[in-house]
Amino acid sequence: MKRVLISCLAYACLGFAFASAEAQMCTDIRGKVCSLTGFKPNPDVPGTTAGWSPDCDMPDQLPDAQKRAIQDAIQEAFTRAPARVRRELCDVSRIFVITDQRFAAWGRWENPDFVFPGNQGQIAISADNISHSFSELQDLRIGTLIDPGLFRHSETVKPPPSTNPIAANTLGLLYVIAHELGHIKWHRDWNDHKPVVCRDDPNFYTWVDIKPSTDPINRRWTGFGDERDADQHLDPVRKPSKVRSTADLEKIYHDGGFTTALGAANPEEDFVEAYAVGAIERACQMAGAQCTFKITIGADTFQINSERLSSHIVSKRKCLEKHLD
Repeated sequence: MKRVLISCLAYACLGFAFASAEAQMCTDIRGKVCSLTGFKPNPDVPGTTAGWSPDCDMPDQLPDAQKRAIQDAIQEAFTRAPARVRRELCDVSRIFVITDQRFAAWGRWENPDFVFPGNQGQIAISADNISHSFSELQDLRIGTLIDPGLFRHSETVKPPPSTNPIAANTLGLLYVIAHELGHIKWHRDWNDHKPVVCRDDPNFYTWVDIKPSTDPINRRWTGFGDERDADQHLDPVRKPSKVRSTADLEKIYHDGGFTTALGAANPEEDFVEAYAVGAIERACQMAGAQCTFKITIGADTFQINSERLSSHIVSKRKCLEKHLD
């Protein structure tokens, strides 16, 4: 079956030294948003530009009205984000809008061992990511890894009784932004030997050994859905590329302890997906909204933002509390 399109959902994590969680909180990130064309952050592809910091197109390639709309959408997602997520986003140097790829996104920390001067971080997303709900994005993303005929996502966002509703598309955009921020946190904090990606909890990661995935030299880039033989699940659950049936997929959500099927690809995505889903769940709570995000696989439905009777997911949710508020 032909996969749903995503031309290049590449997730770069090369380096970025954020300030501490106690850093000065900003209130408006619209000034960080600009267009980016032609940058190749993957250090392993021909013609890579990963050795230096990208900057805004000059002139900006986005029409003025479109740029303002995108800036406003990103600002709304930022405003709705949990406190620590907002602090981290304040320290991102740029939020790029990719003009030459569809449904592309990456988060990049500039490790000073490889990039001069380094110690900056950027998030990049294509404009296609702006106007979709979390469930639509999950259908699209997971559908590039697994036969989309095996599943479907759905969600309910019940507004609060007040006049402060949160839009489904805002939650979708916050998910994308938080996902890329999670990649930055993973590479930055492992490189700095900080215990801030839940490595202190043996139940968080459902892998035999996560050390191969945290090597800052050999793991400078993690592509979307990358699977490596060195990364082995604790339980007999298939990685996304090996899923052939609804039974295979159900095991990821029921037995594997993964937040999403993408999290079963490698330990980095395991953390990042848990972080991103945690961010939008907390945003719902802050808005007073009741949000449920589900995946239906065959005759069974699993709530993504729930514990699912899994000790691993319980650990993920507990650890991530200190990364969100």
